[in-house]
Amino acid sequence: MKYDLHIEVGDNLCSELMVRLKTAALTLKNGQVLRVTARGAGAGEDIKGWCELTEQRFLFRKSDDYFIRINHP
Repeated sequence: MKYDLHIEVGDNLCSELMVRLKTAALTLKNGQVLRVTARGAGAGEDIKGWCELTEQRFLFRKSDDYFIRINHP
């Protein structure tokens, strides 16, 4: 899938992951896609939760990669 920005967060803790997601999302325009590579045990649930809370569109997961469509109001 085509994406506009890729960040690698490795095994970062939830709080650091949330900061990295927010920072990355702010650099993208509405409708652009963020690819996040995360290997932490709870990363998938954290990323999906962040998407719900911030009204971003979680597209899909492929292995350790998560794809998110950015939605700026």
